[in-house]
Amino acid sequence: MDPTLDPNAPDRTVRLDDIRRLAVSAPLFRDDAAALWFQKELEQVIANQYERKYPEMKMSSGAMIPIRSTVPRGKKTGSYKMYDFVGVAKWLTTGSWKDIPKASVSAARATFSVHEFNLGYGWELGELEEAQATGTPLEQFEAQSVRMGMDKFLNDVGMYGDANKGIHGITNVPNMTVIDAAAGTGGAIRWSVTGGTAKTALEMVADIALAIRTMRSVTNQVHRPNRCWIPPSFWEATNRVVIANTAVTVRKYLADNYPDIAFDEVNELEDAGTNGVPCMIFAHLSSPDELWLEVPIPFEQHGPFQDGLSYGVATRESTGGVITPYPMALLRMDFA
Repeated sequence: MDPTLDPNAPDRTVRLDDIRRLAVSAPLFRDDAAALWFQKELEQVIANQYERKYPEMKMSSGAMIPIRSTVPRGKKTGSYKMYDFVGVAKWLTTGSWKDIPKASVSAARATFSVHEFNLGYGWELGELEEAQATGTPLEQFEAQSVRMGMDKFLNDVGMYGDANKGIHGITNVPNMTVIDAAAGTGGAIRWSVTGGTAKTALEMVADIALAIRTMRSVTNQVHRPNRCWIPPSFWEATNRVVIANTAVTVRKYLADNYPDIAFDEVNELEDAGTNGVPCMIFAHLSSPDELWLEVPIPFEQHGPFQDGLSYGVATRESTGGVITPYPMALLRMDFA
């Protein structure tokens, strides 16, 4: 099973009962016909909000890592245990229990904070009356912009974190391994450059091999990456640059020689390294409890609320950023 498909992930789909409750909860109009019209229109707007998807935001859409809710509503902090397994086997000697080495497990509890974020949309009473009188649907542009804004906010936090809130993203998880790509021919560092020298095909492959060796080394051979996220400019180069004296592209070579690693492009990695340089992220991800984006409160809508002659809908969501009990199973390679 794809570990990003967490069966316990928060439900981000439309809930019709909630929509109807929102639509009839405010006495917006003076007659039943107008109220019924508004209910139906609001149902459509809110339903579109839940169904709206932005696949290019791979973090907030759950395409990169699982989205989980491990912190109960109302709590401002969460925690998890970081485990260290200790134990070295030895050759059998006497067979006595006291001579047999013992394995042990040490665990340290780590905590993280959870913060809520919000955005809203609405209409003036005159807009609603005009829409009803002319039989035109309610304007949905602002509502769609709100959903995009909420998803982008969550996506950015999941990628970069927020130092002011003490939240970490996948590019800066504490204790993750960070290395620099080795220089290639003529000092080339990057896979794709404008007006300069880029790495050769074999040098590109060498970067992948270096990341694999490094993760294996720092985890005592326990973890090997099975995910690799690449900046779009580098990803394009993998389909353009070929292995010397062959017609095999780097992308084809990687697929054939590293079938256990899922490679994908992620827009935000173009400048997510130190000092804004491109970077790649490597991860070992085999289950949702190894690495996830914490979202205690998934996207919700509340209202409509009346404020004078305006009617609005408030949205809310909360996050604790990217969480992992195994930070060394996450590696960032910078291309300075």
